[in-house]
Amino acid sequence: MLPVTGGILRAIGGLLRLASNISFVSSKSIEVKIEPGLKTINWNSMSIDAYIQTVGTSLDQFEALLIKGNDTIRYRIATSLWAMEHTELVALPVEQCSIPEYVAGIEDFTKVQGETMQVRNKETETAVVDMIRLILSSMAPAKQISMRDQAKRIYRHFERESFQMLLRTVITSLNTLKTWSEGNVAAIFELTIELEKDKPVLKPSLREIRRSLVNVSKMIISTTKRTYRWTDFEDIIFTSPNGSSVSSSAPSSRDPQLLTSGGRSPSRVSISAQSLISDTASQSAGKKASREIDDPKIFFDLINQGKAPSTLLHVKKESGSAQPGLPTIDEEKESGTEPLFDRIAAHNDVLRCVLLLANSLRQFRHGVKEYVARFNEFKDLWEGDMEQEIAAFVATTPKLEQYQDQVRKYDDIATKVNLIPSQHEVSMFMINSQPIKDTFLELINEWKAHYAQTLH
Repeated sequence: MLPVTGGILRAIGGLLRLASNISFVSSKSIEVKIEPGLKTINWNSMSIDAYIQTVGTSLDQFEALLIKGNDTIRYRIATSLWAMEHTELVALPVEQCSIPEYVAGIEDFTKVQGETMQVRNKETETAVVDMIRLILSSMAPAKQISMRDQAKRIYRHFERESFQMLLRTVITSLNTLKTWSEGNVAAIFELTIELEKDKPVLKPSLREIRRSLVNVSKMIISTTKRTYRWTDFEDIIFTSPNGSSVSSSAPSSRDPQLLTSGGRSPSRVSISAQSLISDTASQSAGKKASREIDDPKIFFDLINQGKAPSTLLHVKKESGSAQPGLPTIDEEKESGTEPLFDRIAAHNDVLRCVLLLANSLRQFRHGVKEYVARFNEFKDLWEGDMEQEIAAFVATTPKLEQYQDQVRKYDDIATKVNLIPSQHEVSMFMINSQPIKDTFLELINEWKAHYAQTLH
């Protein structure tokens, strides 16, 4: 049994309310055919058999219409919407891996899932079109034209619902990524600490980790570049099989608020979609990357593709009129070929998820810095001038016991180093400290060897 979520129930419920007027017209046509039996025909009439056959045929046709309509809703529309809502745009690796390996793998995964989303989106559109055409086909041409607005409302209703399912999928995947970064899953990515340029460093670096996770979130949202807006209602519904359009005085129009949440006015502050996701790095990305990610504006700057204005935050007027930061439907773009990416990327809920992800990355950075700082306790091993210190020690004409004290000092340091766990979990990362521990032990042996040489 297909599980039905609240979003799909809302979508189907909305359809039933919208379709009631159209089905009412079909039932009225049956009443017209039944009416002679209520007013003029009696059981002695010569045409009673023809009347019964006509009414029976009409009832059979109406029943078949209802069955086909219900099947379309249950097995095509609801199924496609459910599949779209439950499409995963990000997935955990099967086993621990490095960040670069994961990013390379998830890129192919998101491409496939993005194509799957478009397939489901198109399946929903086709099913809705078939259902509307099925209902309208039971009416006379004049009635079809009078029902145009009702049919259009059904079509628009499901276009909005398809968009909402796509939006919910993107938000769910971004929240999944945020949950991982908060350490609510077992460590899945491998990091190492090494001694490089006379200081402990994390590999890959915090900056590289941040960029990798930003890239993953970018890939999640970019899946909507492969999901397109539905074909124009007038073009797809009222077009005969030979390609000619059914004449109508009803104008073709587009609702600029078509894909906003419930038709509500957009909030006062929005961020341009171009400042969220990009295909190419910003020219100034290298310069800005050195700044901290605490500032949300810097987070968006890091992946800014340079198409948006330099000011990423646009304040909306109290009236709620559209600003450059929130893309609306472009009248000049051909329906069916316009990706939903811009509207998804500019949606307030998506922006909120990205900001929360940025905050979780900041907390992770603090935890890693604290752990790396622990190794500064042994900085004398690499910062000390070995020749100078040993020469100063020899100048004091030390006795054998003093040499032994020096050796014991380094043995104690080696014991401390060995007591450090080789694996340390921070958030979703497993930090391997064995490389830097091995380096420390090599330095300790080197110090001890130099003292031994001076003793002889």
